[in-house]
Amino acid sequence: MADFRSLRTKVNKAALSGRLSAYYLDSTWETQLPTFKTAAEQNVYQRLPDGTAILDGYPIVWTDVLQAYTTSAAADTPIAVFGAMSFWWMASRKSSHRHQ
Repeated sequence: MADFRSLRTKVNKAALSGRLSAYYLDSTWETQLPTFKTAAEQNVYQRLPDGTAILDGYPIVWTDVLQAYTTSAAADTPIAVFGAMSFWWMASRKSSHRHQ
């Protein structure tokens, strides 16, 4: 759980306010997340009646583009993303070349 919490230190603090941010995980992590519950933190992971889930107070967006849960090492493979989509900028950059 400490690694998931450290993800939140990597984003703009403005993304932490309100319900803008979420964890993005492969759906196979759903089997592992309940093991993060402890006697002190019974609600660290919650599966809600509507089918959505919350991790440490933030919604989870299930995706199939990140690393699936595995007990094997997956070095240099992102397993989770945390942030607010409204803070992400994606664009295609075209380079201009002069033809001579």
